[in-house]
Amino acid sequence: DGDIWKWGADANIRGNLWRKHGDIDDVFTGSSSWSKDRGVYDIICAQAELAPYAGPGHWNDPDMLMVGIVGFGKTHPTLLTPNEQILHVSMWCMMAALLLIGYDLTKLDKFTLAILTNDELLDIDQDPLGKAATRIVTRAEGGEVWTRPLSDGTHAAALLNPRPFDQNITLNWSDIGITGMQSVRDLWLHENVGSFDQEYSVIVPAHGVVVLRIGQ
Repeated sequence: DGDIWKWGADANIRGNLWRKHGDIDDVFTGSSSWSKDRGVYDIICAQAELAPYAGPGHWNDPDMLMVGIVGFGKTHPTLLTPNEQILHVSMWCMMAALLLIGYDLTKLDKFTLAILTNDELLDIDQDPLGKAATRIVTRAEGGEVWTRPLSDGTHAAALLNPRPFDQNITLNWSDIGITGMQSVRDLWLHENVGSFDQEYSVIVPAHGVVVLRIGQ
């Protein structure tokens, strides 16, 4: 409330963290009034305009991670699909968000452990430069490109597919102000996928994401 992100970090206030929306729910996107602005994709979209207000010591808070076992009082396995959970964690890291879980660790399964402990994504989240990702491209078919600069001079890019079908998404080097041959590493596959000139394209699954680190 009150556009706190515009004044919360003021030297006389020194706020460290602020929210823009109601409590998150374990749905992908709002399709009815009760989940409006509470689904994962709704919150991602709401955070897009807040990127300039994030930085070391003062952060935008998109709320908790709804992965694994979730709920208040009566808990349940998250309603998010595996691809949606990967997208969820990926975009929170891209947005330089605090990664908060409300989770019974005695019920931690291998999949949830794997997505919460991806060191390459955590490095993006905690990069010292502290720049939150911005949405630089929205394709006509709905594919999105989010990028953030990193302290070592490379760029992180998330190719996000909010649609319920697989689609090809392309990142053009010109969109992030770089040129020439660039090495591309897939941070979920944990592998270098090659060097590319001018652009990189990949098939992104429905409600899924591909996260890349790009640099010479």
